Amino acid sequence: MEQTNASTLENQIEPQYIISANKFALLCFITFGFYNAWWFYKSWRFFQQKENTDLAPAIRTIFGIVFMIPLFYRIINLAKRNGYDKTYSPVLLYILYLVAILFSYLPNPYWLISAFTFIILLPPFKALNFARLQNVTYNPIEQKSFNGRQIFLIVIGSLFWILILISTFVLVLANDEYNYEAY
Repeated sequence: MEQTNASTLENQIEPQYIISANKFALLCFITFGFYNAWWFYKSWRFFQQKENTDLAPAIRTIFGIVFMIPLFYRIINLAKRNGYDKTYSPVLLYILYLVAILFSYLPNPYWLISAFTFIILLPPFKALNFARLQNVTYNPIEQKSFNGRQIFLIVIGSLFWILILISTFVLVLANDEYNYEAY
């Protein structure tokens, strides 16, 4: 008995949990960009299952800086095929992402700018969500609230942010308190 191509595809692709752009932004920010890596992995995993290839999503995530442009192109092409009317430049997003990562090498407190790299990922994130929601064979499930793992990330990330902001504030005060030019 032969299955149709759509039902075969449906059996290959695991359920695609879709979160809102606001939740994505919060998770990326609160985890200092670690959620970015999770999103890269899940995106590559989706394409691996969709195309039935052995493209190794974990390797492509670890070496994400090399595979970012191809991922962005796959996302926009898939979204366009599903009726997405917006566009973005994968190469420009890649360059902006690199520059944003370089901000992490700035002195205290300016390195905190790098925590906003998720803004650069929003166009491909939205395009991929659109494409997955347009095709029921991709098993899209809109996630209305945070799941347990996401809540755990928010709690742990919040604690780290509190500690970092306190230490940054203490360092700024310490530098202001000691005027080395007076000696």
